[in-house]
Amino acid sequence: MRLFIAVPISEELRKCASRVIADFSRRGLDFKWTAPENIHLTLSFLGETPEARLPEVESALRAAAQGHEPFDLAFLGLGCFEHRGKRILWMGTTEGAERLGELALSLNRKLLAAGLIAQKEAEQPYKAHLTLGRQRGPVNHQVFAEAMKDGAPGARVRVERIILFESRLSSLGPTHTELLSFPLKPGL
Repeated sequence: MRLFIAVPISEELRKCASRVIADFSRRGLDFKWTAPENIHLTLSFLGETPEARLPEVESALRAAAQGHEPFDLAFLGLGCFEHRGKRILWMGTTEGAERLGELALSLNRKLLAAGLIAQKEAEQPYKAHLTLGRQRGPVNHQVFAEAMKDGAPGARVRVERIILFESRLSSLGPTHTELLSFPLKPGL
């Protein structure tokens, strides 16, 4: 099973991300765009995980959700980074980013303790972002810069739970299925 842990996003944020994707597409920028239904805020990627380890994953997620109160997360602005010579376009967080980072760190510590991720993965700094698209072919730098300058409208999400997803890859693109959900619970 190909697994990842994420925070669900609001319809407001999904619509905002879709508007950005539509704007970049109209400008003729050659990207493989994330399907609106697949836009998510990843906390940790487990990758291929044997189904027999699901109880350990569940236990780590339940423990990570404890001690974290629900909080608001604001998204505003676009950014990009290069991966293997191609641009990855993303929408970034502002308010609430530190609390989301604390949640991701707590989760990764639990996953590391269960032997579900490597030490290297657990120690990587968490940078919250929504991946909107990956560059496919050559991109007109001026058009890309103008689109980036136009930016993205802001949107908010109430972070109240973490979700374990299974991702199935196909020639039509990935399909994400929610397997388990854990509400954030203060205390502990």
